[in-house]
Amino acid sequence: MPSKNWINNNLTIAAHPIKTQRKGKWWESYDLIINVSDYVDVELNTIIAYHGIAVYWFPMGESYGIPLENVYGAISVLWYAESNNLRVLLHGISGRNRSIMVTDCYYYIKNGKHRKDSARDVLYGINKSNKLILNIHDNQLPGIYRMELFLENCKKLLTAPEVAGGAPVDWLKKETFG
Repeated sequence: MPSKNWINNNLTIAAHPIKTQRKGKWWESYDLIINVSDYVDVELNTIIAYHGIAVYWFPMGESYGIPLENVYGAISVLWYAESNNLRVLLHGISGRNRSIMVTDCYYYIKNGKHRKDSARDVLYGINKSNKLILNIHDNQLPGIYRMELFLENCKKLLTAPEVAGGAPVDWLKKETFG
């Protein structure tokens, strides 16, 4: 189960730095930065990396499906970050869909269940605060059964990488989709 202290103290979900008025060397507050938007600012990433902060880009659009390879990539970085008690900035463009969806995927991996809606206990219905469920319903992700199987396989791979025999994404897809 993810440590609530780690999530509350070390994981920041926000809008893309280009959309916020960040001042000074704001990146020094983080050990790593994960961008799940479909926009990359190469100049900003170069400056941040120059200062020793790891920067990851896992592009996810919102119109034609979210690539599972990039979901796995972002989840694996979160797994590493929590294991090493690192401070993380996870952002999309607005910080209201993709970044929360990745966090909801991570929650499912760590807990074996979906994060509950804050207003009511809805698991498979329309759950507006759970972006994993919302993106499944919007056909941006595979159906609930396949997505849960994918996330369960992600956990297997993260806890025992040797199961993939050196080809993690191929293994994930074969195990999930046959």
